[in-house]
Amino acid sequence: MIARLLIPSLLLLASPFGAFAIVAPQERVVKELVYPVTKPATPAVTESVSPMAISKKAAVAAGMMLAFNSGFTNGACLGGGLLAGTDKFAVAAVTGAWTTSALGAASGNMAAFATNAKAILSYVTGSCIAGLMIPRPKTFVLDNGTGPTFLIGSALLYAASRFAQSSPGTKTCFFLALMANGLQNSVTSVHTANLCRSAHFSGITSDIGTFLGQCLRGNFDNAFKLKVFALLGLSFWVGGFTAFFAANNYTTSTLYFSAALHAFVGLSLLMNNK
Repeated sequence: MIARLLIPSLLLLASPFGAFAIVAPQERVVKELVYPVTKPATPAVTESVSPMAISKKAAVAAGMMLAFNSGFTNGACLGGGLLAGTDKFAVAAVTGAWTTSALGAASGNMAAFATNAKAILSYVTGSCIAGLMIPRPKTFVLDNGTGPTFLIGSALLYAASRFAQSSPGTKTCFFLALMANGLQNSVTSVHTANLCRSAHFSGITSDIGTFLGQCLRGNFDNAFKLKVFALLGLSFWVGGFTAFFAANNYTTSTLYFSAALHAFVGLSLLMNNK
């Protein structure tokens, strides 16, 4: 008898929002109650599309242009044309600087250790500047600080040429170019999830070999990256090739071209962001 009284009550509680009520449990007749259902107004959601969002295709094109620029600055500094004499230095990467600084410290050649330690610190400083300007990057969405960051890179490359002219006996121009390349590589890397690394090509070269081997075994998951990395590598190589002739003709003024490219990118981004 108790069960007969409890079961209808439980069914009533179990029915969602009282949509059904149990009437006359002895006869097991269910009567539908009609309640006015008012749905809460759903606020209109408008997704704002950033005017600075870029496609992968555009990112790769920009990456190729900046990879060319990095190869150009590296060729000008490493080829010996930027400064008179035999003074030359690689500025697109610091892999060699890590080893050379270690060898200098081990052999007691503190001058070599200090020079390469400064090179490493310069590259880190440039990347740090990019991190300060773009603290929370989003993939394929250019931050408002991206334009000013490239203007800083332009100023660094301009200063590098000026120091090459005024202080040819020092390596200050190389350290400034290292800062600019560290800055550039950081910006392109964080905005593309490392798809477009535009200055340091040791990792990209390794990835090209890895992805090529995968494709040869029928795995084409990274075929797009293989194509992108090959294009970036080719752009870097062409930049170095071009720098040979530019440095021989323009010597200490060669990096003005790279400074102008950074300025063009930075000003274009600032104008498009308005």
